[in-house]
Amino acid sequence: MGSWLPAWLMAVWCAVFVVLLAIHSSHILKLTGIGRFWHAGHAFMALGMINMYWPGGTMPVAAGPGKLLFAVATAAALAAVVATRLRGDTDWLWAIMAVDFGIMIYMFEQMEGRGLSLLAVPLAAWGLLQAAGWFSGLLTEETRRHHAPAGQGSVAAVPELRLGHRQILSLRVTLGVMALGMAYMLLAMNFGMGSSGDEQPGGHHHSMAPRSAVQVAAV
Repeated sequence: MGSWLPAWLMAVWCAVFVVLLAIHSSHILKLTGIGRFWHAGHAFMALGMINMYWPGGTMPVAAGPGKLLFAVATAAALAAVVATRLRGDTDWLWAIMAVDFGIMIYMFEQMEGRGLSLLAVPLAAWGLLQAAGWFSGLLTEETRRHHAPAGQGSVAAVPELRLGHRQILSLRVTLGVMALGMAYMLLAMNFGMGSSGDEQPGGHHHSMAPRSAVQVAAV
């Protein structure tokens, strides 16, 4: 089996995540309150994926520091989940982000030759389901509520704060693509790296037995 991540495709995915980073960075500058931090989380994930898809073959940020940074981010997202529960609300977007941060840690683990390969398929399925949720608009209403000021409930009840069609479309596309990019990396690391000796994203080598998950071995 040939590699699922030839150099040209890694460059394409890297460029895609650069665009996603730029879009969510612009949202950070335009928004205030909790919405700004939520977009910062997605900008941070885009940076992490740029690092993994880096076409040079070696990640600019190594797996160890990457895991530490995303562990801190995961803790922050979980703290946001707890904070919303304490005020009697449920914010699924922070919970989703916490899971995604955890998946980033898992991918860094695999870059170092660790991480249970059997988890790759369910985690990739999570990414595909999340992408479907964004592309279809099922997560749109939760996003509207998420961007409302504290105590206002759904932003639909605050016309002047209603997210416009372009903003909603931007979120649906960018977050759907981000979820797809993460799912593809998970599958590629475990099933699409070709024969023994092929290089994995991040500068590691690994082999793949026919019809089995890849066992990544750090150089």
